[in-house]
Amino acid sequence: MPQKNLRKKATTLMPESLVRILITVILVVAVIALVKKGGEAAGLWGKSQTAESAELLVAQLNSVEFKPGESRQQLLRIDDGTAVIGFSKNSDYECYGCGSDPKGKLSAKLKRPDSSECKDSACICVCYSGLPKILGNQNVVDISCGKLACKKLNIDIITPLELGELIKKRYGSGLFTGSSQTSSWKGGFMYIRNAGEVDAKMSGLPKEKLEWPLTVIIEKKIINGNSFIGVCPERPCIP
Repeated sequence: MPQKNLRKKATTLMPESLVRILITVILVVAVIALVKKGGEAAGLWGKSQTAESAELLVAQLNSVEFKPGESRQQLLRIDDGTAVIGFSKNSDYECYGCGSDPKGKLSAKLKRPDSSECKDSACICVCYSGLPKILGNQNVVDISCGKLACKKLNIDIITPLELGELIKKRYGSGLFTGSSQTSSWKGGFMYIRNAGEVDAKMSGLPKEKLEWPLTVIIEKKIINGNSFIGVCPERPCIP
């Protein structure tokens, strides 16, 4: 093959090779980014923002500097598809009148973990994956979680807690799609972000009104000689 034709062929192939290399590099970077994001959400590489927020929340609630009678604001940064759940001592989490259900009707429940962190005390847990996304034919959402990690609380979480007036106070008195203003928590609390269509039925909070990072209220109070803590949308967390 004449030298001129070889040079012409090489010139034609070079741009094609560069394009293939660039495409390969872009694909590799995209895959690494997806794997990294999934790993962070699962707590495999460092800590996800959900885990960091939950640990900070536990640290604030357990702090000896957080005195009875105090009320503070706390930021929650939660990844999509994850949740932060508080369990009162010896109680399962339950949401009543949530997701447009009538007041007092059980809407969703999550069984208390049997881990050492929750066995004999209140605790706060992070659900990293496996939350229900659709209601299906369930009348009451039996909340599942594929990966749950918990931290012990030194003081019990107040229960039950009526959310209706607190939701109105925080977000206004307008009607919310898929969320009841008569909702209440029993046995703890739940904050969830973009898990699916049943978020409001599981948490009792107006999904479309939640702006992230979310500001919540934490309180500590002594009632009949016993200390309690509360985590809720607006004051007062402990009536």
